[in-house]
Amino acid sequence: MTRGEAMDATALRDMQAPLKAKYRDDPEAAVVTLSAEGGLDPDGIACRVETGRALIEAGLHPATGGTGLQACSGDMLLEALVAFAGVTLRAVATALEFRLAGGRVRALRLTDVELSWGRFEPVPGTERELRCDLVLLAMGFTGAERAGLIDGLGVDVDARGNVARDGSYATSVPGVFAAGDMGRGQSLIVWAIAEGRSAAADVDAYLMGETALPAAIPPTARPLT
Repeated sequence: MTRGEAMDATALRDMQAPLKAKYRDDPEAAVVTLSAEGGLDPDGIACRVETGRALIEAGLHPATGGTGLQACSGDMLLEALVAFAGVTLRAVATALEFRLAGGRVRALRLTDVELSWGRFEPVPGTERELRCDLVLLAMGFTGAERAGLIDGLGVDVDARGNVARDGSYATSVPGVFAAGDMGRGQSLIVWAIAEGRSAAADVDAYLMGETALPAAIPPTARPLT
């Protein structure tokens, strides 16, 4: 994609798909080291920083004796934060198809969904826009985070994105157990406590061959309705 071309959700997914596949296959490839170099001015109180785009000379703010001809390091920090927030906002808005106008939300694109094989799938032909100027995301728990521990261990996940486990809280990898939201999905803290105690008993039995620890509930237990 060249400068000036509009980026939409499909183009963003296409652009990032090979990167995501690469990082899933090789998590180490996702580790990127950022660096910056600066050189101190031998005469004045200033530091020359190479940004990759241009050479910036930072110095004292006028309020602390600076001339105002050099970039203030405090301003540069704030500008970097604004740039980070702006790029993040634009990427998320593009992926979720929020309509932005000058950095402000203009509309939210919606579509109906239906449950199919344990996953919500969009219903073709139901796309529409809802005019709005504020969007609050309250999605809660959307599944166990894959990057890092789950992908590193290689445990199986179920259709809802939770770690798959058997009747003893054991995952598909021997010696690895999962309890609480990781295996159950979004739930109350009392379920996490009960599952944690029960999983501890199964871990003890796995390590020692037997256990005297109490097991409150099996992983298949569900609230009474």
